[in-house]
Amino acid sequence: MKSRHIRMTIETFHRMEWELGWKYEYWNGCAHISPREAAMSCVLEVGPRTWPGGPTEPEAVPPNDRDALIRAYLAAFEDSVDYCDWPAAKIREHAEANIDGFFAGRRGPALRASRLIRGRGDDDGCLLGALLVVETGPRRALLDLLFVVQGRQRQGLASALAGSALAELDRMGFQTLESRYLLANQASRAWHHRFGFVDQPDAMSARALLVDARHRLERQRVQGAVDRVGLSRLESEVARWETEVERLDAEQARLWEDRRSGWANGGSCQPS
Repeated sequence: MKSRHIRMTIETFHRMEWELGWKYEYWNGCAHISPREAAMSCVLEVGPRTWPGGPTEPEAVPPNDRDALIRAYLAAFEDSVDYCDWPAAKIREHAEANIDGFFAGRRGPALRASRLIRGRGDDDGCLLGALLVVETGPRRALLDLLFVVQGRQRQGLASALAGSALAELDRMGFQTLESRYLLANQASRAWHHRFGFVDQPDAMSARALLVDARHRLERQRVQGAVDRVGLSRLESEVARWETEVERLDAEQARLWEDRRSGWANGGSCQPS
């Protein structure tokens, strides 16, 4: 996937609809559109869920499937917003680092609740997708990686993988499953919400949501396309995100002040 560069007038630029999580800039008679790096953290209460099965039942992830996992990862992300403007060699390098990092426990110990799914028929034995989870704390797990190869997406495979993993996490005594998605990845955002994950905005993601709400409000004011009730609703949304950004910024400032105080007093904490 490549950033978009579209020639248009500045008037058209101000009237165009923006996609959440994307950065819109204008210069030299062109709109320049690229994904922001803002990611949303979210959390899900662990418990069994019933979802339609895929072509085959999800199975545990064996350590000798590294190469197949890398191939499936590349087939899933080769044209995704997550790697917009990345050269192919860098995407492969990142794929290998992510899969190897999972098996090496770099982001937390790998959990046996991790799942993969293989195809049947024309796809017999082929790896269609995987969900890899790691432990991040007492009774807390992180959805480290989730991917389904292109051509088999939006067929319920991700939900089948997640449902099977959650059932195992429940049996293991885990209480929460955390995840993150890129705000610009509309499909990932929709899947997380549909599956039941609850957003946990930080300062960066809240600011991106504020930018989006402000643009929708200004666009509707210019176009006059909504009534007073609709405008009032958008104004309330803007005010809500302004308050949230202010709160999160203050919280972040307090955190950094506490860390600076610890360093000044000889604490062992170091900035990361």
